[in-house]
Amino acid sequence: ERLKRGSPVLMAEDDVFTNHIHADDLARACVAALARGLPQRVVHVCDNTDLKMADYFDLVADLEALPRPRRITREQATTELSPMLLSFMSESRRLQNKRMKDELQLTLRYPTVKILLLTDPMPPSAFAQALPDLALLPYRRDVSDAELADVQVVLAWQVPEGVYARLPQLRWVCSVAAGVEKLLTADLPAGVPVSRIVDVDQAEGIAQFVVMMALRHARTLGRYELQQLQKQWVRHPVAAVRSRVAVLGTGSMGSAIARLLGAVGFEVTGWSRRSAQSLDDVLSHSDIVVCALPLTPQTQNILDARVLALMPQGAYLINVARGGHVVEADLIAAVRSGYLSGAALDVQRREPMSADDALWNVPGITITPHIGAQSSMQTIASQFLEGLRALQTGSPLPRLVNRVTGY
Repeated sequence: ERLKRGSPVLMAEDDVFTNHIHADDLARACVAALARGLPQRVVHVCDNTDLKMADYFDLVADLEALPRPRRITREQATTELSPMLLSFMSESRRLQNKRMKDELQLTLRYPTVKILLLTDPMPPSAFAQALPDLALLPYRRDVSDAELADVQVVLAWQVPEGVYARLPQLRWVCSVAAGVEKLLTADLPAGVPVSRIVDVDQAEGIAQFVVMMALRHARTLGRYELQQLQKQWVRHPVAAVRSRVAVLGTGSMGSAIARLLGAVGFEVTGWSRRSAQSLDDVLSHSDIVVCALPLTPQTQNILDARVLALMPQGAYLINVARGGHVVEADLIAAVRSGYLSGAALDVQRREPMSADDALWNVPGITITPHIGAQSSMQTIASQFLEGLRALQTGSPLPRLVNRVTGY
């Protein structure tokens, strides 16, 4: 309410500390005091946050997409703030919780690890609602080194080069998606673990998208869409789908895609680096190729002119992995020449695509804006909290990524 009213806060040199405690930890401290507290003993119950009041209001403003409060001097505050509020802001002190930990033997479940959010295009406010008890710091281009100094965790979709170098306390990086290639920048310290989100429903949604686009191609629905525009009621021979499909990538997403394609009648072959059959051989016998590979240095630009030429004439490409797998100029040339019948690209090398991107105007190429499926906020929050608890207790982190292989 203070933020919505536009109430000012104190300048850094005049500001005071603010203390917080999660309700669950407060209840546990009360029980511990009854069991182990010494008579006539005062115990400060607070978390490990070392935060000044204005910085706290800045965090809340960023999370709720509200303007940051104006900062004023203490002298200005005497004329702008109520006596009660000014008294509160003058008397607040940083409490020490050593007695709570030593005498009550209380280990905080919510010690307030600061978490840096780089989740665009997912808004920070959504994470604030899903993770209301955590200290979240949305990334800004002007974020200061002081704000980043005590960040221990990064929750992100993409991390710009140079950010990790400003995080001296970094302990863990968690992706908000299945892919992690946009997090593995050169300045990520070697010892920092990286994990990802594994969403069964997301894999199922992507599989449904692939089946939809594969059926659209195999049943030549594009032809009938053109006929409708030309007001032509013309039938063409049609048979049940038996097209041969290669699914590149046999992880959780590739496996879901292969299962659903097989259920509607496609003849499916899965391929990964561990497959006995060579990629060249798989592609040469595939009417449709689906890319569901992780993006790694080994798979970057894997679908280039040479590989596309291995596919039979008239074959079709569906990419639901990453835009970096496809050499887009080579794909455009293959489709425009008539060698490939087309492609469905839910991911592109540059997202969002610019208005002058060459992919827009290629007949036969269908563009969708990375909407095959999205992880639910509930899944991201629950799996992130599971990982955070493991980090705080020293347990093995779930869903870890092999930083060498990239998945």
